[in-house]
Amino acid sequence: MERNKYINIKKSSNFLIVGTTRNCEMSLKQSFDKLKSSIGEVKKIQFLFIESDSNDDTKNVLKELSIKNENFHYVCLGSLIKKYPLRTQRLAFCRNVYVKEIRDNNKYKNVNYVVVSDLDNINDCLNITSFESCWERNDWDMCSANQLGVYYDMFALRHKTWMPYDYKILYKSLKKKNPKHKKHLHDILYSKLKTIPTYSDWIEVESSFAGLAVYKKECFDKSEYVGLYEDGEEICEHVPFNQKLRKSGAKLFINPRLINANITEHSEPSSFWKIMRRKIKEKLAKIFFIKYN
Repeated sequence: MERNKYINIKKSSNFLIVGTTRNCEMSLKQSFDKLKSSIGEVKKIQFLFIESDSNDDTKNVLKELSIKNENFHYVCLGSLIKKYPLRTQRLAFCRNVYVKEIRDNNKYKNVNYVVVSDLDNINDCLNITSFESCWERNDWDMCSANQLGVYYDMFALRHKTWMPYDYKILYKSLKKKNPKHKKHLHDILYSKLKTIPTYSDWIEVESSFAGLAVYKKECFDKSEYVGLYEDGEEICEHVPFNQKLRKSGAKLFINPRLINANITEHSEPSSFWKIMRRKIKEKLAKIFFIKYN
């Protein structure tokens, strides 16, 4: 494969990095620095972080970042937890704030790409090489991250064979129908976990995130975030956003070479043998990554 074939498109483009934050005083500066350094050579980088419900020093850290970086902006929304008690509900509300800003604020009218990022140090393995791998091709509207360890973000994932359902909703249903069965999670979740080698082909999905996703800006004119099903159950807010894009004809992928993390706390299993299996997979993933980079 001809790597970085479209890299000049990336270098001549304007980027906006967005994310939501709550009680992230210990990770915000590191996340900001890592994202800024990993983007590499581009025309312009701007930042827009949305904060709510923090009871630590997050607001002061945001203020400090904005003073030191003229292209850094943030919005503090105060306490939302009483109005929006469910986590995905709050996240969707916060994310829709940056959607509106992208659509309406003249500061962002010339943006070409929007990078949606978690801000809790999940992206500690991100670097210029992994980020620029997104421009090996140009037939995508969104590409999201992969991990050296087990791919962890099954909540945001939708794929016609790999993860075609919301495993949390399905688990509740199965548990209600057959409460004595002990392997529901194994059957619908753990058995689906896998490591994606960095040399793999891109994986087309209905939805994915895993802590980092790069979108073409026009995606934000076509969709918005939703955090609840119609019956009030929580849904990962990325899923409705991405699925609406798919219905509009957008192409969404996991980019195996867009490595943002190693093994994460989200993917750590509870039993010894599951830990051992994942450590073996993690080691193999490192070997593949070194070999093909």
